[in-house]
Amino acid sequence: KKLLSKFCTSLSSTLESCHNLLVFISSIISGQTLLLNGISFVVLFSVSVSDSNNKESLWLESRILIDS
Repeated sequence: KKLLSKFCTSLSSTLESCHNLLVFISSIISGQTLLLNGISFVVLFSVSVSDSNNKESLWLESRILIDS
C-alpha cells in the first residue's frame, strides 16, 4: 500500500482522478480483488495515451508490475 500511495502521488491530477474513478467502479463490481487489475489497466492506458512521456510511463508500468 505504501508503493501504491507513492504511485498515486507521482501521477498527474488527471490520471489520479481517472485512477480514483476506476478504483471506485472496480471496488463496487468485485471488491478489492479487482483493485490491482484496475491499477494495471490505468497504467497501461496511461502508457498508450502519453506518447510524450514514454520513459516515465514505462517506468510507472514496470513499477506496478514489480509491485503486483
